[in-house]
Amino acid sequence: VESLQVLLKHCRDQAQLLLKTMAGQRDWKPDLICLHDALSKSQVPQDWAYQTWAGVSTTNLSEWLSSVLSRHEQLARWVTSGGSRPKNVWLPGLQSTKRLFATLKQELVRKLAGVSLDDITISFDIMGLVDVKQVTDTYPDGMWISGLVLDGAQWSPKEHKLADATHKHLFADFPKLFITALKKKDLEERHAQQQNPSGVQVTGKKLSISDNPYIYNCPCYTSTTRSLSSLIFTVPMHTENPGAVEKWVLRAPALVTIKPSL
Repeated sequence: VESLQVLLKHCRDQAQLLLKTMAGQRDWKPDLICLHDALSKSQVPQDWAYQTWAGVSTTNLSEWLSSVLSRHEQLARWVTSGGSRPKNVWLPGLQSTKRLFATLKQELVRKLAGVSLDDITISFDIMGLVDVKQVTDTYPDGMWISGLVLDGAQWSPKEHKLADATHKHLFADFPKLFITALKKKDLEERHAQQQNPSGVQVTGKKLSISDNPYIYNCPCYTSTTRSLSSLIFTVPMHTENPGAVEKWVLRAPALVTIKPSL
């Protein structure tokens, strides 16, 4: 909340100075000239972009404004909700996703006796693969996250799996994810019991390709540059056979929180 307030105050102050300068009440300074040039080209001013959190596009002014307003609305709902846990979170509006995951893990550790943070992990369920009411009732401490985009592939809602990207469409919207903290052993058992479309039982201990040949671990980044610093989590996606996993490993589709303007 504080970081957003700082950003909004900075933008407001600069906008007021620019208006006074354009009205002839102040002299033009280099920073105001850069501000005027950026806004006239529908670009995000450099110092505004510098203070923007990761996961938000800073190339297009209209998209940037929309993201800032969406984050403001999300935070306003949380502040006025009386401290209750949000059930739906717009992921690009979070300044730190890792803090959210850490909070979920810590809350579960407090509830369970004799369990450490090392024994806890985050579970991801894709909307359409699970019953919304059932998963919400089973894991009341979980939440739905939205705002993710697939880069290099698309999600088939009918077949509930990755599909080839359509012609001239590099990015596609991705369904909501249900996240919750679970003990690692419980998550292993869930995936061990899950059946593939081929009828072969899935067994995997660490949700890695080497342990489970039917799972493609799809990375999620805050930027399309896909750097290690922008990696926030991986989503295990079941496939129909090991050959499909190899296909997606080579094509390397990924989830991102930014949908670039093309």
